[in-house]
Amino acid sequence: MSLRLTKHQLELFKFPDGKISKNQHIIDGVKKNATQAIILSEGKNTDTGIPFLDLRMWVMNSDTEKWVPTPKGLRLSPVQYQALFNMLKDHEDFLLIGENNKGKDGYGMVLGYLQDMDLKATAKLVYENN
Repeated sequence: MSLRLTKHQLELFKFPDGKISKNQHIIDGVKKNATQAIILSEGKNTDTGIPFLDLRMWVMNSDTEKWVPTPKGLRLSPVQYQALFNMLKDHEDFLLIGENNKGKDGYGMVLGYLQDMDLKATAKLVYENN
């Protein structure tokens, strides 16, 4: 069972003004449950021009039936992203998906979700486009 969102599903995620921001683009996502998803986007800070990756929880608004971003997330510069990636790699023995590392729900730990989104390819994309 893949937790990764399809391109069609990702089209449902729009920033609060109802359209994709000029400075931020959704590039991938993982479904957490029926009303929550973890969305990866990339963009540039409008003041500094520094590129960033944003990994954020989005929820389904029950009133509007639209996906909305929450304050729960991380916005990282390329240097911060690399530091986080290195930190996760240093602890991959705990985080890797495997029979010995399955959580109560039967899925692997955090790095399994992150590997599914292919963060190395994402970082390369951000560095090449900015």
